[in-house]
Amino acid sequence: MSKRLRVSGSVFIIFLLFLGACSSTKLTGIYKDRNYNSGYLKSVMIVGVSDNLKNRRLFEDTFVEQFKKTGIKAVSGVVVIQKEKKLNKETIKGAAENLGIETVLVTHLVGVEEKETYVPPSYDYMPGRHNRFGPYYSSVHQYTHTPGYYIDHKYVRLESNLYETKTEKLIWSASSETLDPKSVNVLIESLCTKVIKSLKDNNLIK
Repeated sequence: MSKRLRVSGSVFIIFLLFLGACSSTKLTGIYKDRNYNSGYLKSVMIVGVSDNLKNRRLFEDTFVEQFKKTGIKAVSGVVVIQKEKKLNKETIKGAAENLGIETVLVTHLVGVEEKETYVPPSYDYMPGRHNRFGPYYSSVHQYTHTPGYYIDHKYVRLESNLYETKTEKLIWSASSETLDPKSVNVLIESLCTKVIKSLKDNNLIK
């Protein structure tokens, strides 16, 4: 698998969802370059591809903070790339090279999908007041019935790619899926946790 440093034209839009269920992020696909032999990451620039500057800043700041906790030098693309410059391969690579940043983590939106899930009916029974076994055992229970219903779920799918700045080579990549995120902040934190864990599992960070 070979990819070069690129920024998708897709806008990194995170939806504020109204459902009350806890968000859950899982990585649906992970790639690591087996030939990468530069050891643990020393520095990384975080880039969230988004037209919404507030959301982009929140995304990048969250990742920067977590990378720093692992001992890695991390910077936000919003901070080091001038606002008037277009966000593309040249501006990202140029900013990273000027600061001596060895890798770049770029995340963009793949899509948002809404699915309708059917929950089948359920049946429960409640025992009657008779507490002794007798010939009428089967008649002293009351059954309750909950009809089937539909639940709407939304899946936010993102792709995160880690590139080596100098060669533009893809080091690591992950596709993610978050179910019903309650807020932008919750989605970002959930994704960040999964990304950091995967990088550790793949011996890219300590």
